[in-house]
Amino acid sequence: MATVNERSRGVALAFEVLRYLVTGKGMLTYSASLAAASVKVLEESATPDVQCSIAPGSVKDGQIGELDDFPGITAGAWQMRPLSAVMSRRCHRTPPRHRRSIRTTCPTRPTGMR
Repeated sequence: MATVNERSRGVALAFEVLRYLVTGKGMLTYSASLAAASVKVLEESATPDVQCSIAPGSVKDGQIGELDDFPGITAGAWQMRPLSAVMSRRCHRTPPRHRRSIRTTCPTRPTGMR
C-alpha cells in the first residue's frame, strides 16, 4: 500500500484528486492530524496547556506542510498557553503600512510563575 508521501506526487496525486471527485473519499479527506490530545501538565492551569498530535506523512525539515520524499509520520507537542507577564497581539484591521504590535503587561502573575 502506498503511503501519504508517495500518493501526494505526480500521477498518484492525480488519481487521488479523481477519486475524491468521484467518491468523496481518499487522501484528500484526511484531517491534519490522525490523533491529538490536549493535556494539562501544570497544576496552576485551569485548562489544558500542552497539545500533542500525530499526523500522516513526514515533512521536510523547516518546511511547513511540504511532505518529504520518503514515507513516515510526524509527531509533535507544544505549549498552548505559555505563562507570561506580557501579551503580544497583532492588529490587522489597518493597511499593511500602518500595522503595529501591541505589548501589554498583564496585571497579575499566576502562582508558581518565575
